[in-house]
Amino acid sequence: MPQMEVSDTTGFPTWKVITLGTMSASELRQTLKDEGFSVSGFAEDILTRIAVASPTSTIEAIAVSTDDLELERKATREQIYARAMERGFDLVPAEVGPQLRLQYPDQPDGERLFVGMEPMTACDGNHYVFLVKREGSSRWLFGYPWDPDGSEARWVFIRRK
Repeated sequence: MPQMEVSDTTGFPTWKVITLGTMSASELRQTLKDEGFSVSGFAEDILTRIAVASPTSTIEAIAVSTDDLELERKATREQIYARAMERGFDLVPAEVGPQLRLQYPDQPDGERLFVGMEPMTACDGNHYVFLVKREGSSRWLFGYPWDPDGSEARWVFIRRK
């Protein structure tokens, strides 16, 4: 089987440096609550299942849209992930979702950021990824079904090392 050609990712600068491993999953849940962030039921459910980094580390996150990946807005998560891999990106650990919510309090209103992570199974048996979103004064961490709905949102990945 021929190898995929990896495209140069220099056109995609680091969007945000995110620190991981600063607290346990239960401490993340409590801190989100204490700091006034809104957490959906499915986000809360999958948050109980995430692994956190040890020791503390940082990642350089890249935020890209389907347009950036030269895909149609109705692309599936699988198509988005495949194109991201072709472009030299990797999935991020699930911990990025709650950490990004905490570390990005000044998110612009209306911005939606899907976390490019391996989907996690929630209590209803369906698969979810984290979605970091701001709606007016509400700053949300959602558990979002594994396929977005043609969203204009951006996806958060890391550059392959």
